[in-house]
Amino acid sequence: GEPVLAGWTIYLDLNNNGVKDPTEPSTVTDANGFYTFSVTPDANKATSTNDPYYVREIVQTGWTQTDPGASTNFARGPLLVTAATPSYANQNFGNTEAFNCSVSGPVTACPETNSLSYTSTVTPSTGVLTYAWSLINNTAGAVISGSATGSSISVVPSGTDFIAGGSFNVQLVVTRNGISHTCYLGSEVSPGTNV
Repeated sequence: GEPVLAGWTIYLDLNNNGVKDPTEPSTVTDANGFYTFSVTPDANKATSTNDPYYVREIVQTGWTQTDPGASTNFARGPLLVTAATPSYANQNFGNTEAFNCSVSGPVTACPETNSLSYTSTVTPSTGVLTYAWSLINNTAGAVISGSATGSSISVVPSGTDFIAGGSFNVQLVVTRNGISHTCYLGSEVSPGTNV
């Protein structure tokens, strides 16, 4: 589960334009993340102010909406209240805080180097994180020693020594709450710094 988010604006998008207009009803989530609206939708499409209701949230800076799922109209779909579905209970919006990752470690090595260590930093580091490390553009005969799914790795030669004149790049994919972020040694732009 995701954390309870208090103080978030939830609104009825009466014209379904994906924007909170000044005249549209809204409420703010309470300390437990709950919100309610009292409306009476009906099937009379001639009255545009009472049916349908598109329930949306205003996504706060630094966050990504994860639920409800994608819609054909907008990146994330609203909750739709109509005469056929006049009531929803426990309909939550899912959100995850945006995050960044970085990789640090040595950028040079002699062919006879035994091992190179690389460490990740994830900001903010809340939530359950999964790591997937890889070596790309690898002409140095380098391999990841042990697990490639922790917060740090060791890179060793596949034989006795790294291949002289060869190089590689370190890539890390961090996933939190279904959202992935890719970073590279010394950069967030592929391929990062050559080793």
